[in-house]
Amino acid sequence: DVFDLKSGAFVTSFAHKGRASGEFISPSISHLSASESHLFVSDNSLGLSFSIDIGETEKKGRTVIANTSRLPDNTVDAIPVSDSSYFAVFTKDNQFLFTTFNQEGQLITEPKRYSKVADEIHAPFLSAILTSDRTNGRVAYAMVCFPQVLLIDSQGNPYTNIAVSDEYGNWRETLRLGFNPGTKQFFAGITSSDKYIFASLWGCPISEAMTGGHKTSVCLLNWEGKFLARIRLKEDIGQIAFDSRNNTLYGIDCTEGKVMRYDLSFLSFVSNHKKPPSRTVFL
Repeated sequence: DVFDLKSGAFVTSFAHKGRASGEFISPSISHLSASESHLFVSDNSLGLSFSIDIGETEKKGRTVIANTSRLPDNTVDAIPVSDSSYFAVFTKDNQFLFTTFNQEGQLITEPKRYSKVADEIHAPFLSAILTSDRTNGRVAYAMVCFPQVLLIDSQGNPYTNIAVSDEYGNWRETLRLGFNPGTKQFFAGITSSDKYIFASLWGCPISEAMTGGHKTSVCLLNWEGKFLARIRLKEDIGQIAFDSRNNTLYGIDCTEGKVMRYDLSFLSFVSNHKKPPSRTVFL
């Protein structure tokens, strides 16, 4: 669904389930182009990533695909990092790998093995939400089941880990216990600008995450790997998006089914003073 940012009014909806042109099996919105004219959608079931022309889609009342790219085999997740290249997480030979690839699905960089938790059987724990900085090819990889954000450079090399909770130290015990209803879901959404990374954090058992009603924290990081602040929200926010033109964060309230808007004007203070007025900001 598409909504007007100023009025909040519904504009249009597009895409249907299927294998015909303009249809998807299991779509995942991965990125909005820097010009905000195209929406990138990955569909692992089809093994394809699509660039959707938003203006033409609204005008014609149907999904208008500007470009289609092939995903590497066994892709877990993928996101554009430039106009012609993508970052992908995929599995091969019981390993978890990072790489970049072009629109034909050909690898640009040699796949890098994620060494800490590498076996394919641990894939549920390595489920992540991705965002990119849109300019330098860097990717932030927020793990769903660990309180960790991994930053990856344009060559697919992890260059720093950011732990946002002391519970990160329990990762070996978490793997030993296996995936179960008590397994915690930490990150629920992620977005970014060329300066900042925003990741919505729940930190509750998956069984509770499914029922909703809990409060959310948004972790504010920068691309150098520094934790800047924790923004505490009253609402149950999952997916998020950031508009750098007016320092506004948008989030979907999973309990109320509403799109919430948050004024993050304090970010101008962060830019000028290198740190926020407080490590915790309440909205």
